[in-house]
Amino acid sequence: MVVQEKKKGNRQNYVSRNKSTKASPSVATANVVINVDNAKQKLQELKSVYQQKMDFADTRGFLTDLRTALGIPNDRGASKYGVVKGDDFIASISLTNHNSNAQTYVDANANYPYNLRLMIRRRYRKNTFKPHPSVNLEEYVYFGQEMVKCTNGNPYLLIIDGIIEFLSKGKYEDKTGIAHKNQSPSITESKNESKNMKKNLVKINESTLRQIVAESVKKVLKEYSDVNKADFDMSPEAVSYRI
Repeated sequence: MVVQEKKKGNRQNYVSRNKSTKASPSVATANVVINVDNAKQKLQELKSVYQQKMDFADTRGFLTDLRTALGIPNDRGASKYGVVKGDDFIASISLTNHNSNAQTYVDANANYPYNLRLMIRRRYRKNTFKPHPSVNLEEYVYFGQEMVKCTNGNPYLLIIDGIIEFLSKGKYEDKTGIAHKNQSPSITESKNESKNMKKNLVKINESTLRQIVAESVKKVLKEYSDVNKADFDMSPEAVSYRI
């Protein structure tokens, strides 16, 4: 159960009675289409709030505030996905405190050409990210224990700026310099796919080469098919006759 505490400026803080942060095994079914203009305005307002926050290690409330600004439900349970539709792109964004299993994007019908996931939590945890060969997913992981080391500026503001750019371009770029990045398909899967493509290309080239040689031989044989066989007769009689 989530209880509203008190307002601080434009921000609403939420605290959970249940201290557990374990992700629910249930599968999300809601893909919220984000109102980009409204979300950008809300994120700009949120920047004014976090400009005053200097405790970078304590990230509590940040995820909730980001989801609220984007219009993504804060209900407990399965992860929720926001969908961004631009002029020339469509992408999804998910904000959570645990690593992703890319299979859930397929199960939740939330697999778009580009999928962004921001994982934000105070303390380190084991990386349980699982890629999927058919899901193009970039997961950026921010730990409070690392955010205090950010030298590029206020990490909260940098993350918000990155999301604002994502809403316009359909691509996220980390501006903090301290994010851990997980990727799907994995680099190994991408390399294997590239190798298979090269193998197929070699096979195609070899087949094409054989066909070219065969056609060339046929052409040569055809050109000389009308040549007098006597021209190739090397018997003594034929030689003496030609002399």
